[in-house]
Amino acid sequence: MLNASHISKGMLTGAGSVVLKTCLNIILIPIIIQLLGLQAFSLYVIALSLLELGLIFDLGITAALIKLLTTEKRQILKAVGHTLYSGMALLVLGLGLLLVPMAQTLFHIPALLTDISRFTMTLVVAEIALTLYSFYYRAIALSHCKNEWVNLNETRFILISSLLGIGAIFSGYGLIGLFSGRVIASAIRTFQLIRFAGLLESQEPLFRFSLNIEALKCLLHQSAHSFMVNLSVLVSHKIDNLVIAFFLPLEMVGIYEIAFRFLAVITQIAQKVAEVAFPLFAQWIPIGNTEATKRLFIKISRINNALAGVGLILIVLFYPSLFELFASGKIPMDKTLPILAIAVPATWSGVLQMPAGYYLYTSGNERYLTISSLIAAGLNLLLSVILVQYWGIVGVALGTLLPQVIQHQVFLIRPVCKLMGISTLDYIKSVHLSNFLPFVGVSIYAGLVTIATAWQPLSGALLMMLGGFGVGIGVTMWLSLKESQAERKLILDKLEAAYIPLTQKWGRLTGGLSNG
Repeated sequence: MLNASHISKGMLTGAGSVVLKTCLNIILIPIIIQLLGLQAFSLYVIALSLLELGLIFDLGITAALIKLLTTEKRQILKAVGHTLYSGMALLVLGLGLLLVPMAQTLFHIPALLTDISRFTMTLVVAEIALTLYSFYYRAIALSHCKNEWVNLNETRFILISSLLGIGAIFSGYGLIGLFSGRVIASAIRTFQLIRFAGLLESQEPLFRFSLNIEALKCLLHQSAHSFMVNLSVLVSHKIDNLVIAFFLPLEMVGIYEIAFRFLAVITQIAQKVAEVAFPLFAQWIPIGNTEATKRLFIKISRINNALAGVGLILIVLFYPSLFELFASGKIPMDKTLPILAIAVPATWSGVLQMPAGYYLYTSGNERYLTISSLIAAGLNLLLSVILVQYWGIVGVALGTLLPQVIQHQVFLIRPVCKLMGISTLDYIKSVHLSNFLPFVGVSIYAGLVTIATAWQPLSGALLMMLGGFGVGIGVTMWLSLKESQAERKLILDKLEAAYIPLTQKWGRLTGGLSNG
């Protein structure tokens, strides 16, 4: 049976992978900007955006597999899933290589970067193909609720790709070396996921191929809704850079991205936390375990709200120092401040709606989730294209903010509360007011750190900020998981079991010293 300890492992390993990625970005991004320049950084951002957009060829099959592998048809569904992912990876590889030459004309890439952009885009296509194939094995692991395995594997990918990329840049290979390192790390990640899936399915074959029509229809029916939702999310979060690259000079992509880059870490951590709920909702909702489902929804919403609040407070307070560290004097900060002001509420709203999205998908409300997400994404794209021509990158940010906040708060969270029987007042008390003290504490802490480090090096401020962020996460998770007395007793018993041997050892040590 899953308990607070198991759920916490999934949350903490996911959050840890994002924290590591953030720390490595603190090193990597200034290196790219300083050694390669703003235009090369903008090309790097475009390549990453295309990479994430390319993963839309997942077609929502991963989410459908996680949900359906809990049924009695899992063997034939596995074979169909393996066939689809293998074919999709080969299709993307062939199609992507044909489209690589179009990148220069679409995104105003200067002639000086022509060869670099072609090699970079080719490597991006290879990484997309590898990642798509690995999704099949990722779905198997998550269907067994092995979130920590998947998260640790992702951490390994981040570490290897970043270290190889940094080494390549300093060795003079630039973006080509950087993305070559990502492809190598992606191959290692895929191999490890295959190994994990093999351990979980030791008695059953992994590499079967099948196009069973009945199973295919079932899988595609479920995946269609997830695909539409994923498409809307990617449009809402990644199309902005491509719109800017199409209408504005290439360097504006870097200016826009640098503001959102700081806040992306909050979204990524919250995504890893909320991801824990997906397979649990898929298991509990069909058997009518409404109380556990409701309790988990509130817990995840509360933790995500606290993460967003703590993270936003710290990032806004330390933004000038962080910006100077990342931008290395190559980007004017004043141009990014309006983008930051718009990105803050957009990030908070996006984080808060994640548990609601998972609940709607697993409770048979896929059509509603799909339609509302597609409408929001369509309005986002339309407003961004219109407003960019009047207000530049600020118009793009506004075009993203307005439809997202309306969809998240009005058309996702509120309907889920109604379905679960949670009143607006109860939701506010449980999710918002319960985090009041942590918010106040972190605000005071951040203010004191700002004063205390005003004359100290930036590294000291960053270390204190990361420490405070870790404390905030720990306190919030404790407050969020404490309702179940059994779970709380389990945690206290483990702490006591670890504490008693330490006190005994300390007593023997001090006794021995006094006798000596």
